[in-house]
Amino acid sequence: MYTYIIIFPYFQDSFLNVRVKVPQLNTLSSIQGANLVNGIGFEVTDPDVSGEDIFGRLVPMEAHEGSSLYSEEKAQLLRTIGAKVEQKNVELTTYMSSLNLENLNISEERANKIPQGIVDRCAALNANTEAIPDLISSMSI
Repeated sequence: MYTYIIIFPYFQDSFLNVRVKVPQLNTLSSIQGANLVNGIGFEVTDPDVSGEDIFGRLVPMEAHEGSSLYSEEKAQLLRTIGAKVEQKNVELTTYMSSLNLENLNISEERANKIPQGIVDRCAALNANTEAIPDLISSMSI
């Protein structure tokens, strides 16, 4: 068994010495809990307990839910369209790189102007829906 000395400052210049014997652990009785307070049951949503709703005059919850659903649908639509645009950009880049246009020596002014003969031929080809099948049949003979 150990003895501890506890020193307390008693006054300005003197101390109070207390010797305390520490009992063995097996000699101590177990401590029982005690219920010092009895709880009172109440309903949280009862206006008498919680008072009036301070947010009652603000935007109703249905409006928040509707706004949230709208925002989610809008974000989903933007993600879908963004993915399609990105896919088409990849396809366009692949097609443009397959044309090897950087090897051609064409000025930007000439590149932006399509000759009138080509424009006329494209218009005639679009007007005549049988031109391509006729061309294919004549080439296979």
